[in-house]
Amino acid sequence: MTNQQIIIDNKERTVSSAKIKNAAPDIFAVRTHLFGQFDDIGFDKEHFIFLDDKHCLRTKLLEHGNNARIDHLEFKIVEKLTIGNWYTQYSAGYWQLIDLKPKIAFDNYTGEELSWKKGDLIGYWAIMRKAFTPKMKKQIRVEFTDAASLKSVTDETETQIQAELNDDPDFLSRLNNSCEVSDMMVTNAWLSLAIGEKERLLTGIGLLPDRFTKEQLLSVTLLPDHCFVKPPANYLLNLFSYPWEFTDSFNQLFFKAELIEVK
Repeated sequence: MTNQQIIIDNKERTVSSAKIKNAAPDIFAVRTHLFGQFDDIGFDKEHFIFLDDKHCLRTKLLEHGNNARIDHLEFKIVEKLTIGNWYTQYSAGYWQLIDLKPKIAFDNYTGEELSWKKGDLIGYWAIMRKAFTPKMKKQIRVEFTDAASLKSVTDETETQIQAELNDDPDFLSRLNNSCEVSDMMVTNAWLSLAIGEKERLLTGIGLLPDRFTKEQLLSVTLLPDHCFVKPPANYLLNLFSYPWEFTDSFNQLFFKAELIEVK
């Protein structure tokens, strides 16, 4: 595949073998449109990628080597994501972006339009701090969301937000000191356990370190495969994590395991 020149943020970029090089220092959510041929089948696909200054992110539909021909490639800036700016997202209200965390693939995936390998950077998690409801009632909350969902507030809304914060320095201080994420990701598994297996699992959970992988959990509990079943079952195992925490081998790290009896 030959190099192609594109313009992003008034700067020339080079696209070669599905890699975006020399990306801008800021992170952008970019909507791409691809027109071309793959194995003699035409495609016209649209999806998100992210650009930053540390990674050459792969546009998955371009990863077909010599079998693909890209006739036309369009990039459209959807959002320039800036720490400290105000956005709306899936959850209602007005939120300030306070951090961006890597969104890593923990497993291989192949779908109709996209595919990735374990360890691929497939996006970003946005750490968001809520200050106001849609009706501008003060409300503090910190949570994370997919960065692709962020939309900048209007200039009028941002002016109103700044005015409200300037009028209430105590609230602004409490807001700025609120950085702990209140939600978490929960991964669960249905278990069919006899009494002895339940006790062995609870004992093993008590021996786990502060951060542990699923493989570590299985090694200390020694649960046989037949314990993991489809619902209905008599127990549900919940594993709690922050999805941006993982090992050097891209295994997800959990910080809590909880066994719930289903009656």
